[in-house]
Amino acid sequence: MGSQTNQFLEPWEQLPPDRAAAFEAELQRELSPGHPLHGVTLAALACSHRADDVLFRLDDERVADVHLTLSRKTERPPWPSHDIYASLDVWREQVMLPEHADS
Repeated sequence: MGSQTNQFLEPWEQLPPDRAAAFEAELQRELSPGHPLHGVTLAALACSHRADDVLFRLDDERVADVHLTLSRKTERPPWPSHDIYASLDVWREQVMLPEHADS
């Protein structure tokens, strides 16, 4: 993976380790059994300034764009809502670049 894939454009920003850890902890609080991401190893990569969306890398290189509720409690599926993409590059093309063009 080249360094280009680690660059995020507005409204997205790469997360420093402390903020990434906070979003990872919030996601674990919100996920309940039955949610497709429950029990999956996830690492927070970036967040959007437009919404409560956080991009997480799954352990198989897919990424999940998750809309956190920020409720600090366990939610019932389908919350938190999410979309899974085959790779960071696919997410960049389908989500980040169009959102950046609209900003």
